[in-house]
Amino acid sequence: MHKQVKSSAEKLKLFRGEEVDLRKLEQTNVIRIFLSSTFSDMAVERNLLLEKAYPALRSFCQRIGLDFQVMDMRWGIQDNATVDHSTCELCLLEIKACKRLSMGPFFVAFLGNRYGFRPIPAVISVLDFEKICEVSKTAGISGAHLLHQWYIRDDNVVPPAYILQPITSIYPYFDDQDTANESRRNSDRQKWFETSQTLSNLIHGCVEEAIRQNHFTETEVKHYFKSVTEQEIEEGLQSTDSNKAIFMYRREIVDIQDNITDREAQKYIDLKEAGKVDTEAQSLLNAMKKGIEKLSGFAANKIKIYRINWLSHQGISTECESHANYLQTFCNDFVNDMKSAISQLLDVSEKHVQETAHNKNKSEPVSNDDTDWLFEEVAHQASFAHAKCQSFCGREALIDKIMEKLYHETCRQPVVIFGSSGKGKTALMAMILKYCRKRSPNDYLIYRFLGTSPNSSHIHNVLQTVIIQICEAYKLTIPAFHTLQNFNTLVQRFIELLDQISNKVQNVDPNEKRNLVIVLDSLDQLSPLEGAHKLNWLPKHLPPHVRILLSTLPGQEFGILDVLKRSLPSSNFIEVQDLDKSTGQEILDTWLRNAKRSLTNVQHNFVMNALLSAPQPLFLKLAFDEARRWNSYTDTTNLQMATSVRGAISLLFDRLEKKHGEVFVSRAIAYLVATKNGITESELDDLLSLDDVVLDASYRYWSPHTNAVVRVPSLLWTRLKYDLGDYLVERQAVGHTVLALYHRQFVEEAEDRYLGENVRKFIHAAIADYFLGTWSDGKKKKLKLKIWQNEVHEADRKVASQPLKFEEKVYNFRKLDCLPYHLLHAEMWQQLRDFVMSDATWILNKINAFSIRDVLEDYNMVLERKNEIDIVLIRDALKLAKPTLEFPGGIRNHLFSELFGRLAYFKDSYPSLIGKLVQSCSSILRRTPERTVIPLSGCFPPPGGPLRTTLTGFRSAVTCLSRANSNSIMAAGSLEGLLVVWEVGSDEIIHNVRAHGQKVSCITVSDYRLASGSLDNTLYIMNLDTGSKVAVIEEDHSGYNVHASLNLAQDGTTLVSGCGVQINVWNISNLQCTVSIMEDHSGPLSCDICLLNNENVIAGYESGAMKWWSITTCQKLHEDKAGAGADEARVNPVIANYVRNNNVITCWQSGDIRIYAEDGSISKKFKVKQPYDVSSLSLDGQYIAFAQGTEIAIWSLFLEEMKYLGHLRYHHGEISSMEFDRNNALVVGSKDEEITIWDISNKAFSDFNRPIHIIKGMGAPVTYLSVHNGIIASASKEVFYVKLWNIQKNKLVKEPITFPFEVGNNTISPCGRYLAYLDTVTSEIVFHDLTSPRFEKFTSVALKNLQNEEMTPNLVIFSTSSDLVLTGTTTGVLFKVLNPCSKEKHKQAIPYEHVHLGSAKSSGSITNISVSHDGKRALAVVHCESIDWLHLVLCFEMTVEKSLSSKALDLDGHVTTTCVGNFSMGKLQCFLGTDRNIIYVLQLVQTKNPSTGPNLYKCTLEAILTEHESPLTALSLSHGQQYLFSGSLGRTRRLWHLQDGKWKLKRQLFFDSLLSSSVTCAAFTKDDKYVLSGSTERSLKLWNISTGEISAAQYVYSSVTGLTVIDDTKIVATTKMGYIVIDSVSIGITAGVKAKKSAPQRPSKSLIKRLSSSRSQDTSHASSVCNII
Repeated sequence: MHKQVKSSAEKLKLFRGEEVDLRKLEQTNVIRIFLSSTFSDMAVERNLLLEKAYPALRSFCQRIGLDFQVMDMRWGIQDNATVDHSTCELCLLEIKACKRLSMGPFFVAFLGNRYGFRPIPAVISVLDFEKICEVSKTAGISGAHLLHQWYIRDDNVVPPAYILQPITSIYPYFDDQDTANESRRNSDRQKWFETSQTLSNLIHGCVEEAIRQNHFTETEVKHYFKSVTEQEIEEGLQSTDSNKAIFMYRREIVDIQDNITDREAQKYIDLKEAGKVDTEAQSLLNAMKKGIEKLSGFAANKIKIYRINWLSHQGISTECESHANYLQTFCNDFVNDMKSAISQLLDVSEKHVQETAHNKNKSEPVSNDDTDWLFEEVAHQASFAHAKCQSFCGREALIDKIMEKLYHETCRQPVVIFGSSGKGKTALMAMILKYCRKRSPNDYLIYRFLGTSPNSSHIHNVLQTVIIQICEAYKLTIPAFHTLQNFNTLVQRFIELLDQISNKVQNVDPNEKRNLVIVLDSLDQLSPLEGAHKLNWLPKHLPPHVRILLSTLPGQEFGILDVLKRSLPSSNFIEVQDLDKSTGQEILDTWLRNAKRSLTNVQHNFVMNALLSAPQPLFLKLAFDEARRWNSYTDTTNLQMATSVRGAISLLFDRLEKKHGEVFVSRAIAYLVATKNGITESELDDLLSLDDVVLDASYRYWSPHTNAVVRVPSLLWTRLKYDLGDYLVERQAVGHTVLALYHRQFVEEAEDRYLGENVRKFIHAAIADYFLGTWSDGKKKKLKLKIWQNEVHEADRKVASQPLKFEEKVYNFRKLDCLPYHLLHAEMWQQLRDFVMSDATWILNKINAFSIRDVLEDYNMVLERKNEIDIVLIRDALKLAKPTLEFPGGIRNHLFSELFGRLAYFKDSYPSLIGKLVQSCSSILRRTPERTVIPLSGCFPPPGGPLRTTLTGFRSAVTCLSRANSNSIMAAGSLEGLLVVWEVGSDEIIHNVRAHGQKVSCITVSDYRLASGSLDNTLYIMNLDTGSKVAVIEEDHSGYNVHASLNLAQDGTTLVSGCGVQINVWNISNLQCTVSIMEDHSGPLSCDICLLNNENVIAGYESGAMKWWSITTCQKLHEDKAGAGADEARVNPVIANYVRNNNVITCWQSGDIRIYAEDGSISKKFKVKQPYDVSSLSLDGQYIAFAQGTEIAIWSLFLEEMKYLGHLRYHHGEISSMEFDRNNALVVGSKDEEITIWDISNKAFSDFNRPIHIIKGMGAPVTYLSVHNGIIASASKEVFYVKLWNIQKNKLVKEPITFPFEVGNNTISPCGRYLAYLDTVTSEIVFHDLTSPRFEKFTSVALKNLQNEEMTPNLVIFSTSSDLVLTGTTTGVLFKVLNPCSKEKHKQAIPYEHVHLGSAKSSGSITNISVSHDGKRALAVVHCESIDWLHLVLCFEMTVEKSLSSKALDLDGHVTTTCVGNFSMGKLQCFLGTDRNIIYVLQLVQTKNPSTGPNLYKCTLEAILTEHESPLTALSLSHGQQYLFSGSLGRTRRLWHLQDGKWKLKRQLFFDSLLSSSVTCAAFTKDDKYVLSGSTERSLKLWNISTGEISAAQYVYSSVTGLTVIDDTKIVATTKMGYIVIDSVSIGITAGVKAKKSAPQRPSKSLIKRLSSSRSQDTSHASSVCNII
């Protein structure tokens, strides 16, 4: 919406909720032009404009984000007659509407030689009528009886007047649509034509005579003689800015007076019945023309005059060359004038339109201010409130009650207004705003009438706009982009902002206090998405100086009122009751008075009696609008009034159908209510013009002007629009002004009446075809009209073009918003799949224009009706990519890279949808102008796999995780004190609360409440239903550094808190500590506290004691010191207590296990042989798991004796967490970042060899696990998110192959065709063919030494020729394995050789291998007895040429990485990186002939490079050996350059990330212009050597474990998640970029130039968030 804001002060007033002049705010993004001309003589010009000019101007406006509309009230109309004589009034009203709505030119007049139709006055004042009648008698003017026949006095008009009666009151067949009455209709139409001429002559004659008799002055009665055209021009010229907004075109037929006898002349000049010129009309025409020319300030260039000659028998014809030239000139002038005016308005000339379009934000039209998008929304809300207040009266007592409650000093919770539909809640809420301004003029009012605009229909958008408006009002910093995009952080920020405002207001002078009042009307109008109706986003307790007023419907349909009643006191609810009779009468009388109407006593009583049946404001409004149509002479026996709101609406529709025709009304309102988010007038005009049924009904009595171009006459909709009156409202939808029905009950009645089963699909299909552009851009549609004798013609309907974008970044928001909805409801499945679901360009444009959230809503909407696997996969791929795509900055993949990388696995299985989408993504990526990394195969975690979603919103690492035992609630705490609560299954975060000021150390969840403990020495208790704070308890938590534990009773009334040596039992009802237990001699607590039957507390201690107390008596019931042995130095703490079936199971670290009965007696004792650190007991108490290091022991407990079942061995990282699910599947998390799932129940030991599921992708060591109903929540203390996984039983699709990759255990051949990796389970080298569809395995090799002993390999690397693989082992043996692909038969034994790198007495592990560029030599590092040995080996001969020790070389630290150059001229350069941050450059010079024996090389230390600040992790030498890349554990990479024989630092390559950014591998491109690095912060980066900038990058979701650059454009890499990444790097046209700019986002179907400053302030954080998902 375009706004020409007068000043920032005016905008600030609006943002603060102050009264503003709304007339200044009503400029839109519409260019709406009223076209005024005489009726018949301008038909050729109007048709030409329709065919040529309007499409050009519409296209021009679309390219700059504007709607172009023309209101030609005469096009397509045969005559000026309407039954109710309303045409002139409608035209004048429409001019006012154009003046109000158009942001540019709004009025154009065409004048010729004809003055035009002079209508009979529809209303004559009593005084004038009586004088006219008197003059007719005294002057003997005949026909006076007609005045009394056609005009009747109406005393319901204030003041009374004489009303011209409808034509059909005397000529009933005038407008009869029945073909059987055609002759009668024609007769009545002729009679009316004659009668109207007689009446016109009679009134004009009487008025002229009255002037002569001095009863009137000419000025007083001038309006009786004016033509419609002159009245229109006068109305148009009343603009305050006519110099910019009005144009006039005059066509003078210079010889028309000489051709008045021509049969066509009457169309072009005013003639009397005798064929003579109407001199009076011509005199009035000339006077009007002169008057216009004399207008001061009306620029001469705004009037263009064209002079032409008459064409015999035709008048104006396109076949005449001079006329054709005139018409072309006229059309060009019209187009150029409009373009110029619009361009001047936007402060841009037409030649800069393209630039303007490029600079426009997708969600913001051209603007002088960055918050115009917000201004649009707030101005709409202000206008809506103003309109509601206009007709409000009464109800003072109710308003006083609401105000008293809202402003009561003790009110610290939201106040709720509720009542059934139609009771006037919305008008009441609007009126409350006025009262708030009067009561506290300093307060800031933020209000939303929900559902009245797209930005007020979804809670995400509502909170976005409210937060930014509050920040603007209080002049606070607007939150960063990613905060507004993520709903969880958005809710958190909203709550924090209210606290911030409270503190800000609290600390200012009382006279300067600016309290905050938030008013949200109609919560039931919110979409249920993101849990809006659960109200978890709503703060239930408010800080001082903040007030919230809400309104909603009662009832179960939405359940909102019930949710509110569970969290707010009953005193905060105020019901809106029915209207009492006195209030209803007061309102009715006020409305009548404002409308300058009255009712007779009978009529008034009739309305009031009807009100008794439905005493609601909406019913009264409908009754009033019906009654205001009554005349004082209306027959009271024919009065109709419904007895319900829906009945009254039905009567309204009946009346409209009778007046405007059932076909036209039914189709117009059907399109109105069917179109998503309302419909623009131009869209409705186009849709009606595409509807053949509407056209057939519209052209009943006359044909369209031409068969080639047919549209519906504008007048028809205009008449219906004004008869709908206040029940048709303007709203804003994605930057466009749309029309919608006024109230929910109107929509319901219209849907029932006009969108039945037999028509709904047709209407939606018509709208879908329209947005598809099926009939735009000159495409003709067949049309058959009865008026054409049912002949079929192909007619251009001249409807708007519908591209996805009109210009770069000028999006077709309406198409992108509406098309999926209408394709779905039209059941146009194939078009839905082709144009939306599988169209990559559609997806990209919708994300850029709106957000990925909106795209997901489309897919969810489709899946509700058509749940197909391929659609699910695309939806889920977008969900998986969403956390990365939402955040700007950092390394973020292109949308199409994400889709390709996740969906390419399924392209062959689902070719019609996924195959098409994947191919489209690839094609578009290749055309991307920037240098881009393009996936060539699936490389990211696919949809349909275990990952459900990633929960973000934390700003620091997760510190604890917990779940409720009996419901689906899980919760997590973070380092910054944040609590996040979500519902398992829906994956919706339901609460996001900053509960503490420091780290949350522990959480416990019951059915109703949550409790958390923090290092800030507080306990926080939350109501899980509402998210509100129940209590905050201060408690000493100095012992939290040892162990922290909480446990809530299931009913939520008792909280047990353990800290150090102290246990406190809290009664939450009164916040009293009922029991306090101090056990100094037992040492601190060592495990979580348990509750037995909510009566007893069980605790375990570091000393090895287990103790048992009664909550009620504080008495120690039992104590067991099984872990406290005689040796006090031996520590044997209790590591876990469990409660199962009223038994207590206690586990000691030493392996002792005891089971206690409910009375405390020991029922069983067991002993596990080995100690352990982690344990888990199944929910049924039958199985127990113990973990020590990387192994897990499983025991059964359901027999009399504890039985050992077996060991689980898979993880190579320490087991950190375990939990059983309800089906006795054991879920295990490890520091190796993997999660395994083991099926324990009824399995023999032999079945434990492998887990049933292996989940990769956590991206960090797994610290916490929680399992519920087959869903796993995992978290790590190193990252800021929680991941949710499925324990999959029935997989949606076959998962792609993954590999157990670690750094060093895999290698890609330099040709890119082969993969070799080490299988840690079988100790084999496994070979795979990367050219096969699923990277099939073709062989494996088990390595053995000369004694036939199997070796354990730990490193593997291809030679540069791809012919062989070098493998290092943990015992110092280096193997050479020939590439099996070099042999014809893979099944043959693969020859290999080996060499032992070490002495006979000792050998160490090979820790690093690097191969020279020529592939002939390898440098192997062996770590043996704290010394590193460097061995130079000939690869093919497998002989050692040289061995050096780090001690002999005097190296500082251990060698961590190496690289080797080419052997040239007897020299070989070696680079050694160490854990002491140093790079050593060695030169090996050959001193003897290779055939003479050992000691062939002399070693020289050439350089020591010490720029790094952390241990080296990767080195790579360029092919030309002029550049060295070095990477370390730190964030800075370094590029070294060989200059003058010395290695010098060329530049630092820096990338900021909060994650570990250790470089794991690197390689140069063949041309040495770029170097590619892989790292632990989960990305591949292509660095430009000449600039040091990132030329291209790819986020791969886990650490890169290996990479190979095949050529300058192809990359193959491996990741820790087990995926193989095969990429192509497009050349692009951009040399390099410092930071990859994100595509524009639309966080609230609006947004965000304003946030650019916020982004820059938070760039590093945005990068970090982006790269931890």
